[in-house]
Amino acid sequence: MEPTTDAPESGAPPLRPRASNGQAQIESPGTERPLAFIYDRCATQNTFVLELRLRECAKYTSEHGWGFGGWWVDEGDDALTDDHRPGFDGLERAVRQAGDRPKVCLVFDWARLSNDDWNRRIFARRVMLAGGWVETVRGETTKPSDAQRGLLTGAPQVIA
Repeated sequence: MEPTTDAPESGAPPLRPRASNGQAQIESPGTERPLAFIYDRCATQNTFVLELRLRECAKYTSEHGWGFGGWWVDEGDDALTDDHRPGFDGLERAVRQAGDRPKVCLVFDWARLSNDDWNRRIFARRVMLAGGWVETVRGETTKPSDAQRGLLTGAPQVIA
């Protein structure tokens, strides 16, 4: 996604993506603070609620002192499917390419990944296999070292 150039007064990342080209805006390496890769999905043309969720993600990123890795939003029909998510695919590629520093896929809540529990775990596993973890703005996490903080406290397991 191409982030907007408008940054909120709090110094957090810009609030609204303009296009989904999958390009991460990765900060300079050399620091161990995590990079936040913010993801959401929105099926409606009214983006008011989407922007509220993104604002909360930006605030959470800023409060935790994380770097900003970029925005990814799947819109329209892409937001409704669990098998075709170009925005999420771009986020996953960016997480893989971000090097060895800590990486987090930040979402407003678990439903941003999927409303279906099974598919939500698959999306979370994809982030973990790319070298990151998923976290919500409520502090729920898939990061094993933070098991005491979240509802989903271990690596999602997909049993074939």
